[in-house]
Amino acid sequence: MHAFRHGRASQMQAAGLPGDFVTFQIGHSSLKVTSIYTHFEHDKKRALAEQLLSCAQNGGLYPNLN
Repeated sequence: MHAFRHGRASQMQAAGLPGDFVTFQIGHSSLKVTSIYTHFEHDKKRALAEQLLSCAQNGGLYPNLN
């Protein structure tokens, strides 16, 4: 049963659901605890790293909210 909890947390995080929602659904007290349960596949890690690099190269991590 414990493996299902890890899988569920990982799938929700990979789907882009907000961290506080995932934490609530899993029943943890904090996102820090939930992050222990989250495991991303190599392809997902690479995509996130490339997305972060793209944001950094385009002048910042946060878009202008004009």
